[in-house]
Amino acid sequence: MALIRGVRCQGGWPLIRTCPRFFTAVVVMALPVAFAGPPSPDETPVASSPAQNAEPLAAVPAGGDWRQAVDRIRAEMSAGRYADAAALADAESVLHAGIPLFDLTGGLAHAGAGRPAAAAVYFERAVLVEPESRRARLELARARFAAGDYEGAQRHFERVLGEAPPEVASRIERYLAAIERRTAERRRRSEGWVGLAVGYDTNVQGADDPADVEIGGIDFRLDQEQDGDAFFTVDAGWRHARPVTARRGWEVEARGDYRGNADVDGYDLLTVGLSGGPTWRLEGRRVRGRLEAQETQLDGEGFRRTVALAPVVEWTVAGVRRQAGGRLYRAEYPEVEGREVYGVGFSGSLARQLGKARRTVFGGGSVTAERATDSDYDYYSRDIAGLFGGVAWVPEGRSTIAVHGAWQYERFREEAPLSAFWGSQSNDFDGDAERAHTVRVGARYAYTLDGGWRWSVEGNGTEKRSNVTLREYDRLEVKVGVRYGW
Repeated sequence: MALIRGVRCQGGWPLIRTCPRFFTAVVVMALPVAFAGPPSPDETPVASSPAQNAEPLAAVPAGGDWRQAVDRIRAEMSAGRYADAAALADAESVLHAGIPLFDLTGGLAHAGAGRPAAAAVYFERAVLVEPESRRARLELARARFAAGDYEGAQRHFERVLGEAPPEVASRIERYLAAIERRTAERRRRSEGWVGLAVGYDTNVQGADDPADVEIGGIDFRLDQEQDGDAFFTVDAGWRHARPVTARRGWEVEARGDYRGNADVDGYDLLTVGLSGGPTWRLEGRRVRGRLEAQETQLDGEGFRRTVALAPVVEWTVAGVRRQAGGRLYRAEYPEVEGREVYGVGFSGSLARQLGKARRTVFGGGSVTAERATDSDYDYYSRDIAGLFGGVAWVPEGRSTIAVHGAWQYERFREEAPLSAFWGSQSNDFDGDAERAHTVRVGARYAYTLDGGWRWSVEGNGTEKRSNVTLREYDRLEVKVGVRYGW
């Protein structure tokens, strides 16, 4: 039932859309108000519309078939068929766009179908006709919020805030707080760091113990020394992220690290890398389209150069952070004849926080196929599979403890030309390509100081076993370091 007070425009009621300020009215009716698929509860101030207690929207005088269109749209929504309701609203909007109640109903249909941008178009028309309607303006604000237009949402929320009842005002304040958090996340972010560490490595070259091999019926002893040495590392980097819109942006990162040994010559390493690309936020997922370029130098000479396309998708389901990525790359070794390879790999990981002690368990795996670009050097082609996992926890606000482990299996496709001189574990080489597995375990403790400083101590152990004896090794490394970030 409706109570209507209005003034006819010249030409009668059918010209209502050309005379939008001809009336004021009150319509008593119940309308669906909740969006389908709102943002997650920890980020969304309320699950239902803050306009529930606002005044109903003004309507037009009786007459015409717009009411039948509204009834049909509402019937579809009541049955949960929001997509059908939205399609019906679009079809009827040719005749009824500009009627506030029709536009409000059509906007709610699109909102329920998970189309906040389309809903905002309908609510905008209702607000243009009835600018004093809090209901239409609050629905418009919510639609803009859901569509990521935080500036527009804030403008409409603030316009209504001063006149809203206490309960509605409280909900609007929560929306405004959420807008502040999200816009802060969208601002440009830059960070940099520089670190220094010292430590000891029991096997700098990754060499095996002396091995006895048999070549042509003659026993030979090949001596490979395991040289332990003290070392130092210096690393630095810079990362920048810049949003372009609520859902698009880009990021770039540059980093480098140098490791020098005290006494062992020929194994100083320098690695520099540059990566970056566009980012997107799509239906609760973050997509990063990364391009990477990296060069590693061994004792001042080019050792490995890599370029890669490495997209990553990140999302959270039921409290579990998930990540999946791919990597397509090309690598060359300037000092090794014929060693130019291309590869493709896939990886995935899971992480979940447990309990109030802020414990996080994580794990994942990867597979990679690497092939030589020249078939004459196919002995550089290999397949790799790996698993990793661990736990990290924060016993108190400044400390972090982590324990981790990894396993990797590696299989080369062909026997290397000099494999016969390396021997197998049984000292009777079987003539097959290398097959090896490597296990790594480690632990780390870090403590954050005031002013951006952090110090850490960590230890890592590696064991590689292979059917080629001289490619086996054991290694233990410990180091302590400090890093400054800004």
